[in-house]
Amino acid sequence: MKIINILQKILKEHTVEPVAQDGSVKVEPAAQDVTATKYTKAGEPKKSININTPKQTEDTYSQQIQDALSNLNSLGYSKEEASAIVANMRFESFLNPESLNKNDKGAPAFGLIQWRGTDVRYENGKLVAKPSTTPSRLKKLLQQDGYNTMSTQIKFLHDELTNDPYESRQFNKVKNGKTAYEMGKLFDQYVERSDGAIREKRGKYAQNIFNDINNGHYQYT
Repeated sequence: MKIINILQKILKEHTVEPVAQDGSVKVEPAAQDVTATKYTKAGEPKKSININTPKQTEDTYSQQIQDALSNLNSLGYSKEEASAIVANMRFESFLNPESLNKNDKGAPAFGLIQWRGTDVRYENGKLVAKPSTTPSRLKKLLQQDGYNTMSTQIKFLHDELTNDPYESRQFNKVKNGKTAYEMGKLFDQYVERSDGAIREKRGKYAQNIFNDINNGHYQYT
């Protein structure tokens, strides 16, 4: 028995990897470092990001989320604000700029955040603006070139949130939130002005987007 054990030990120590026909030997790849480190200008480590951290938002909407974040990033929104806005777009339209609700309490609603207008009708397969003294938000959107694209709609929303007296006041209330989660709920309350049925989900999804930005799943500078 001892002789057998000694022979087995010798064979194990002298075993080589199988050689392929071309003479190469299979070599197992070394384990990869899954941690990416960001550095400051001085070269000091700033923050480590585990690139293998599971994504908290659905892959189905990954590209749309990234596109929307990029647009908001270019307009100067913070990560928290952008996460809140995009989360609400996800629940309003699944981030589809051509999303249409033909009858939202008697009027059509359209686009990323479902702009609604009582002075707009859905007729013969298209949205038709009607004469009105005070144009609705939807009617104003329909007057924009490329009104059915994400970039145009986000620029239009930005103009509302910064230049429209009422909407800018509403968005200032959103900015009072301290986290993406809080801002996601506040955006629903003051900008979307929904019935609040899924406000909690919107807040949590906003936080998920924010976390995915910090974990490197989405780009945001």
